[in-house]
Amino acid sequence: MVAVGKHPRWHRVGSISDLRQLKPVTGFVSGSLRNEVTPSFVSRLTLPLRASVYGTLTSEGTTFRGFEEPWLVDTENVGGRLEVLVVSEAGEGLADSARADDKVKVAIGRFKTDHDWTQVRKGDRYSTAVTFQQPFENAPPIILGFNKLDMGKHESALRLRLFPQNVVKDSFICNAEAWGETYLYNVFVNWMAIAEPRWQTGVLKTIANNPSALLDNRVDFEKPFSSPPMVFVCFSGLDMVNQWDFRAQATNIDHTGFSISLIASSATWVGVARVSWIAIPGEDVLTRKNTWIGRFSTTAESAVHNGSGEWTGSVKFGFQFKATPKIFIGVDQLAFSHDRNLRLYTDTRNVSKTGMDWRIKQWGNSVLKGAGVSYLALDCA
Repeated sequence: MVAVGKHPRWHRVGSISDLRQLKPVTGFVSGSLRNEVTPSFVSRLTLPLRASVYGTLTSEGTTFRGFEEPWLVDTENVGGRLEVLVVSEAGEGLADSARADDKVKVAIGRFKTDHDWTQVRKGDRYSTAVTFQQPFENAPPIILGFNKLDMGKHESALRLRLFPQNVVKDSFICNAEAWGETYLYNVFVNWMAIAEPRWQTGVLKTIANNPSALLDNRVDFEKPFSSPPMVFVCFSGLDMVNQWDFRAQATNIDHTGFSISLIASSATWVGVARVSWIAIPGEDVLTRKNTWIGRFSTTAESAVHNGSGEWTGSVKFGFQFKATPKIFIGVDQLAFSHDRNLRLYTDTRNVSKTGMDWRIKQWGNSVLKGAGVSYLALDCA
C-alpha cells in the first residue's frame, strides 16, 4: 500500500542522510521478523534502458522486489541511480520528475486552411510559419501528414505535396501544395517536431512511373537498433492518375531497416509518392510506456458504417498511459472514385489513458471506398 501525496515527485539521493530534509510519500512493508508493518520511503533504482525496479527504503538499506528474491542495495554505492518518492511543497512549482523524464520530447500541431473554393487556382501553395512553444536545442526533424483533404478532380489527376522549410530551433515553415492541373481547396496538415535522440525519422520519395500493383522500397537505418523497432508511416505526398486507390505500409521490419510497401490497384498510375516515417525503439515503448503506434481503417473490426459515408470505431492502446496522451494522425490509405472530388476527413475523440474513438468520413459528392489512418499516441508536454 502507498500513501500518495498531493504533488509527488522523484528525488535522487546519495545517502540515508539526504532524506532528513524531505517529506516522503510513504509506503509500508511487512517486517520479516515480527510480521509487523513499518513505514518506509517508496524508492526505485533506475537501470540501463530506462527500466526501474521499485522497492522500499529503510535505515538498513533499500529492498527491491521484482526479481525472484528481494535484494538490498547500499545507498552509498548506487551511482546516483537511487530515487525516492517525495511530496512537493505547495507553490514550489516542481514538476513530477518521474514523469518529466519519461515524457516524449516532441512538439505537435496542425496547420489548417479554410479557403473559399471559388477563389482557388490550379497548383496553389499554402504556407504558414510555425513557432514552437519551447525552442529545441537543435533544429529538429519535422514529420508531416494530413487528416483532411479537399481536392478537385481534373482529368483524374491527384497531386499533393507537404514539406517543411527553414527549420531552425524555434520555428519552421509548413507548406502544402498542388501542382499541374490539380485544385487543392483545403487541407489539414499535422506536424511533429522530434527531439528524441533514439528515434529515427525520414521521408521516402519514390518515382514509380508505372502502374505496378506493389512497390517495395527498402529503408536502412542510419544506426541499427538493438531489436526491431515500432514503425509509423503516413503519406506526405501523392501523384495518382486514373484510379485513386493507394496504400503505404511498413513491412519486413528488423533492427537494420524496413520496407515501405506501396500498394496500388491495377488501374492506379502512381507517378510520385512521399511517405513520412518514424522508427521508435521497442524497448522504449515497453519500459517508458509513453508512445504507442497503431492504425484504424474503414475495414477495421470495430468499424461501423452509418450509411452516409461515415465510419466510426474505437481502438485500445497496448498499455495504460500515465496521463491522457496527445494524438498525431496521418492518412496511409486512400480509395476514392476518381470522377468526383476527393473530400476526406478523419479525427479522433474521447481520448483516454487506455484508448480512443475515431471517425473517417467523406462529404459533398465524394465516393469513399476505403481509407486508413496511422496514429501515434504520445505522452508529451
